[in-house]
Amino acid sequence: MELSRLIAIVLLFGVISSVRGHGSLQYPPTRQYYCWENPSHRACPGGQSPLTYNWNEIGQYCGAGQNCPIVNDGQLCSGQNWHEGASYYDVIRDYQRTPINMGANTFIYHTTAEHQGSYEVYITKDSAPLDRPLRHDDLELVCTYTYGEGKPLIKEFPCNINVERTRSEQVVYINWRTAITANEQFMGCADVTIAIAGTNPTSPPQPTEEPESSVEPEASEQPKTSEEPETSEEPETSEEPEASEPPSPPHVEEEDIPAAQPAAPDSSVR
Repeated sequence: MELSRLIAIVLLFGVISSVRGHGSLQYPPTRQYYCWENPSHRACPGGQSPLTYNWNEIGQYCGAGQNCPIVNDGQLCSGQNWHEGASYYDVIRDYQRTPINMGANTFIYHTTAEHQGSYEVYITKDSAPLDRPLRHDDLELVCTYTYGEGKPLIKEFPCNINVERTRSEQVVYINWRTAITANEQFMGCADVTIAIAGTNPTSPPQPTEEPESSVEPEASEQPKTSEEPETSEEPETSEEPEASEPPSPPHVEEEDIPAAQPAAPDSSVR
């Protein structure tokens, strides 16, 4: 009896584990995946939190034959129905940002079972505030990818981001829908930095301001060292003798001066 019960439990566990295929975006990493790999990061809940070691369970288990509901605004990053406080990832924190390209990218999704399914990848609009939880109106669909059975657990898929953005800091939102009898969907938010073309050319003009720093010394120091000596000493050496000679003729006209001195006025008389 005990042996048969044990076999039944093992078989039941095998069926459940084969049905439940959990996962999360590995690159760019979602908030839960990044915290799983970096539990000591300041924005993460810590290594002992269920949010850290259950990184692949943030989603909804909808049941056989049932469509998964639309996730409420403000709960996109937590999956809304997760029971261990995943709303932690809805709150805006100082999450690590991962650089991605504007244009072609290769995203990586880490799953725990080989189930067929599809990915929907969204990115925030420039108008979306990044200081509050995400809403559906904040997002724009950028790529989808569908795959069949037999794919590896770590799946790579292309994602071309061909939308205009002027803000480099954005959030990528992904929803993975599994195509199995027990419908499931798993979601997550990845904080990214996009390389925006044309944002760096503003720095080269700065070196043109250097001449302004050299003009100031010329206006303050050069008049003292080069121009003032030339303008002050030359008048003192050349004009003062000319100013001292003219007063001498009046003294020459006096009769008390000896006869030898009139020779000086003869040289100055014109």
